[in-house]
Amino acid sequence: MTDSRPGPQADEIDRTDRVAVRSRFDGAWCGGFEVADRAHGPDGVSRVQLRRLSDGAVLPVWFDWAEVVPDEH
Repeated sequence: MTDSRPGPQADEIDRTDRVAVRSRFDGAWCGGFEVADRAHGPDGVSRVQLRRLSDGAVLPVWFDWAEVVPDEH
């Protein structure tokens, strides 16, 4: 069973804020990330790029705001 928390609005999360991301595999929320960059896609949708806290690696994909929430841990 997955959590159905709504994603934040673009102005609610800043760069370096800790976030959880919705897994594209099973829909569960996975913590341990921070915002590395924010941008608007060519379609005008706000997106975020994430950095993994465990090793500092920036994930090579962008996520829609609906796929991230503030990490409560």
